[in-house]
Amino acid sequence: MENEGINNDLNTEQVPGPLPETDTADEASKAQKKKKLIKIVLIVSAVLVLVGIIGSVSAYAYYQDKKTKEKEAAEALEKAKQASSKKESSVNTPVPEITWIDPVEVPNPAFFNQAMIKQYGIENSYYRVANLRGGGEIYLVKSINGQEILYYRFKKGSDGQYSFLKSLSDKLYPEDAGFLNATVSIDNQTTYTGVTIPEKITLSNGAVFKKLYQSDLFSKIDNTSKVADTKDGSIFSANDNSHLGSSMTDRIFYLKLADSTTAQFSLILDYFNRETSIPSVTLSGAQNTLQYSSFLVSGCGSYDSTILSSYSVNKSNLSVIGSTSLGDEVYGISNTGSPLAQDIYAVYKEASSNKTLNTPDKTLKELSLEKFYKISPQPVFITRDPLGQYIVFLRSDLKSAGGCGKPVIYLYPEKETNVSVKVGANVDVSIPPYKNGWQVTAYPDGAIKTDGRVWDYLFWEGQGFGMYPEIKSGFVVKQGELRQTLERHLSQLGLNKKEKADFIDFWMSQLPKTPYVRLSWLMTADMNKLAPLNISPKPQTLIRVFLDYEGLQRPISIKPQKLTTIPRKGFTVVEWGGLRNW
Repeated sequence: MENEGINNDLNTEQVPGPLPETDTADEASKAQKKKKLIKIVLIVSAVLVLVGIIGSVSAYAYYQDKKTKEKEAAEALEKAKQASSKKESSVNTPVPEITWIDPVEVPNPAFFNQAMIKQYGIENSYYRVANLRGGGEIYLVKSINGQEILYYRFKKGSDGQYSFLKSLSDKLYPEDAGFLNATVSIDNQTTYTGVTIPEKITLSNGAVFKKLYQSDLFSKIDNTSKVADTKDGSIFSANDNSHLGSSMTDRIFYLKLADSTTAQFSLILDYFNRETSIPSVTLSGAQNTLQYSSFLVSGCGSYDSTILSSYSVNKSNLSVIGSTSLGDEVYGISNTGSPLAQDIYAVYKEASSNKTLNTPDKTLKELSLEKFYKISPQPVFITRDPLGQYIVFLRSDLKSAGGCGKPVIYLYPEKETNVSVKVGANVDVSIPPYKNGWQVTAYPDGAIKTDGRVWDYLFWEGQGFGMYPEIKSGFVVKQGELRQTLERHLSQLGLNKKEKADFIDFWMSQLPKTPYVRLSWLMTADMNKLAPLNISPKPQTLIRVFLDYEGLQRPISIKPQKLTTIPRKGFTVVEWGGLRNW
């Protein structure tokens, strides 16, 4: 029955009609076999299709299962990595290669040959300024040799051995090979960021600062406030309003390096040429041609600028009178009764009363406050700098003429040499003419040739770019002993017979005739801050002496000053001068 059912199905599906009656028995048998074969083939095909479907479903299920397991394994591995990373970071937190600290003064680590230190009269201070990863330290040496202040940096390795960091230090003085102790090696390669002084610094607000010179340790600078942090260090301003009244303050800028050494910088004002002192501004509709000063109090030194105290910035006391070459507003004093107007007038009044006014024009002397502010062109104008502070400019002929009195420069090369000399100062008077510096030919005997003439020395007067130092030591001398004391001091300071004679001839007639005179000497390190010299080729020996003095009716108590002689070696430059108070 089962077969017949199948056959009937087959007959129905494969044979549309009954067999012809003419078929023989053999043909019927063959047809029957053929039907069975077709049936078997169909059954096998059905089985294969079924097996294929089942296999495909199984393979797909297997694939999906494998994929899921792989994903789970990957996720588990990633979690394990993250866990391991967190564990590692919590245990191995990166340690900086170097950690700078505030300078800690330490006993002499014996970096130098002490016999040579004594021979050259060098005074050193030693500081630990950094700790190194894995052990070791960085040391700073502040070296005062009478010639200038130099900074040296040394590294102490984890093995306790010292090395001189040559690329991070000033040039050794003296240059003799035996100046360093034999146990100290020289490292020409190691360097650290944050202890090199750039020539210029530009802030994000567009303010640009120009390097003037290396200065003292940060701890020696008073009244500082931070201006900005830069990749080279932090910029600070130091203010002093002790002599300007309450409405103004003098300002000077310093860059503090990572080891707390500093350099003095000047804020560049594109409209003010500090060498000519002629600001590019229009005042009451006219282009300015006069000299102005951005600091009010005169002397041999100067500040970067005089600015308004924050409380005195009152626009009701000011009025717009012009513009800078950059298009910024220029202000004049509109309220002559304000404290600001009176403080500015007091600077003029003191110079006029003391007969030190920087002008021969008698019409500008002894002016009342009202007449002072009616002078044309403007006696005073005020601008706003890139830091947002207000700078006061006073006409140069309305302030004191006090300054560096007759500094003279002698040049002694070892052979005939073309020499370039520039002074970091506003040079008012010079012989031979100072054309943004002197270009001369110098000879071993001291002769100086330029423009077809021969001179004994270079002479200049003016105000240094740096800040005049506070006088804390010196000598009180009786009037009758003044000349011989000067001769003795000048010998101790290293001047030769001709240089001493030139000094005495000029200054003896200028010194006070009082019963006593206080003599204080600024030496090379002080003068390099006050009015740095840029000399090319660079001299091997530089001796600079400058006299600050005061007439006294009776003796005063003052700390005795130590004077040292610098041995002359190689190309030597000597300068002497004094404070001009007339």
